[in-house]
Amino acid sequence: MLKFTNGFSIGYTTNTVAKTNVELIFKSLQGSSSITIVCGANGSGKTTLFRTISNLISPVSGDIFWNDSPFTHIINSHQFNYFPDLLTFFNEMNSSEIFKTLCLEPAKAIKFASELSLDIEKPYQLLSKGNRQKTALCLAMERSTHATVSIFDEPFTGLDIETRNKAMAILAVIFDSSQSKRLLVSLHTEKLPLHWSDSTLSIDQGLINLSGPCADIYEARHLNTNQ
Repeated sequence: MLKFTNGFSIGYTTNTVAKTNVELIFKSLQGSSSITIVCGANGSGKTTLFRTISNLISPVSGDIFWNDSPFTHIINSHQFNYFPDLLTFFNEMNSSEIFKTLCLEPAKAIKFASELSLDIEKPYQLLSKGNRQKTALCLAMERSTHATVSIFDEPFTGLDIETRNKAMAILAVIFDSSQSKRLLVSLHTEKLPLHWSDSTLSIDQGLINLSGPCADIYEARHLNTNQ
C-alpha cells in the first residue's frame, strides 16, 4: 500500500506548491479500484506530484512509503514503472526495435501495438505525434505488466478517442482488481473516462481537494467552474 506521512507537501526548493491532503490520497489508494486517476488543469500540480512520488524531486516535507518500507525501495527495482508526460526515442529506430531494446518482454508490447493499430516497422522520425505516443504507451504498458506500482502522466495525449478507449481496455486488464497492482494516471478533467475507475483525486494548486468516483469529481469540478 502506498502511504504518505502527515505534512507531506510538494514543490520546488522553497517554493512549495501546497501541502497535499494525505487523508484523501490514502482513502483513494485503499479502495477496491487498482486504477486511481489524478485530474486537474494545466499547472495544477499533477506532474509535480508524480515526479515527487517517483523520487525525481524531493518532497518539501514528509515521506512516502510502500507498506512499511521507504518507497525508494520500490523505485529502484522493476516493481516501479514511471511513464512521463514526454518520452522520445532515436529517430532512426522503429517501434519494433525500441520494444526489443527496452522491454522485458517485447512480444507483449508488439501485441499492444497491434491492438492500437501501430505500424511497428515505420521509423520513429516518420511517425505522427499520435503514433509516437502509441509507441511510448505500448512500452509503458509492457513495463506495467512487471511492476507493482505504475505512474502514467497524461498517457493519452495526442490519441484519438477510439485509441484511448482501446488503451484503457488494455490497462483495465493489466490492473485487474484481483491483482496486487496499482496505477496512478493523470488526466485533464474534461477528458475523464467516467466509468473507467471508481477512484479519482482532484488536484488544484498542488492540493488534493476532492476524492471519489470519476462522475462525482467531474460534476463537482464542472459546478465549481460555472459558479
